[in-house]
Amino acid sequence: MGITMNRRLRPRHRTVDNDLPGGVYTRLFEEQAPSLETLLARETGGGDDVIQAGFFDPIGAQPLIEYRWSNWHYPPNLFPMVATDFSMLAASWSLPWEQARALLPSTSRIRPVRLLNGRAVVMFFAMDFRRGSLGPHREFGIAVPALLDGAHPAPAMPLFLDGLLATRLPGMCLYPVEVAVNQDRACVAGIKLFGLPKLVGTAGFEVAGLSGHASIAHNDRDMAELSVSAPGLRRARVRNLGFHGLSMLEGRLIRTTCECIGEGYRGMRGEAEIRFGDHPRYARFTELDLGPRPLEVRIFPRMNWIVWGPTDVGPV
Repeated sequence: MGITMNRRLRPRHRTVDNDLPGGVYTRLFEEQAPSLETLLARETGGGDDVIQAGFFDPIGAQPLIEYRWSNWHYPPNLFPMVATDFSMLAASWSLPWEQARALLPSTSRIRPVRLLNGRAVVMFFAMDFRRGSLGPHREFGIAVPALLDGAHPAPAMPLFLDGLLATRLPGMCLYPVEVAVNQDRACVAGIKLFGLPKLVGTAGFEVAGLSGHASIAHNDRDMAELSVSAPGLRRARVRNLGFHGLSMLEGRLIRTTCECIGEGYRGMRGEAEIRFGDHPRYARFTELDLGPRPLEVRIFPRMNWIVWGPTDVGPV
């Protein structure tokens, strides 16, 4: 699973040239490589649920890097970050391209992926992390598949370039336009490391077979609810769901690569419903002209991922 440090040695570290805006700097540990044991040593709650033997092996060949800033009192932010046990629900709808464009930063560097019918895509997702680098927490978010710096998707591409194809095309990204979590540590780390528009709320999450429901609220005001189900009796399958994430941090674009596998269902035949509450952060999404049915649904009761360190890719 990786290389562990000789207990008689104290790890040496030095700064590396991968600092981020907002006073975030990096330290490279020279005598200790990543492993599940080192990355999760200070985490509590849950147990590891590894889907495929060997999935986490690549982390042992990479450097162990810590992202630091002042007044951080939680466990260190060590990259690569990992999650060895979590679940995900997601559904995607089409919407007018202009509406998707309005959700993204005003810059020529980013534009929504355009479907053959001229529309774009928006994804609503919820995740329940039981064992991972940021501790147990839940997330609820909205993201737009986007292209960076004039990148062109492959001909006849799938709805999302998941898996190996996605991680080899750095110009194809998922841009989160809203993210809420139920844990302060994940909120602060998301803002400082990625500039994500995060907010701490109360999150509900449940999966039963290949269907599930998730919700998010803040100060007793409903924000959003998502219900997803697979068609009929479907067999859970293991799928590669890797992607590039893109976000904005203090006027800079931040890209992150995530290698991800899940055991569950991904397809165009499922059912989903999204409902927005009266909270101002989410009420604005009621104006989106979503398609009559979801383009794709995802129900993955079991998931693993590796998140590589965020990288500054230049000004917006």
